Amino acid sequence: MAKAKTASKNNPTQRQKAADVFFNGKKVVPCEIITENMRFIGAQYEDGSVVKDPNSNPIFWSQVH
Repeated sequence: MAKAKTASKNNPTQRQKAADVFFNGKKVVPCEIITENMRFIGAQYEDGSVVKDPNSNPIFWSQVH
């Protein structure tokens, strides 16, 4: 028995542009944060400054996205 033809997983007509992510009204991008104790993916504003919480700690990308 022949298999049914399925749609390509790499179909260019189905692709979407990556959505912009905003935090506090400003566009943010992911970046790697390296501290004394840890290394993780954080967020930075387009001007290059790191996104921080009220305690001045870098914010994890998962908290923004």
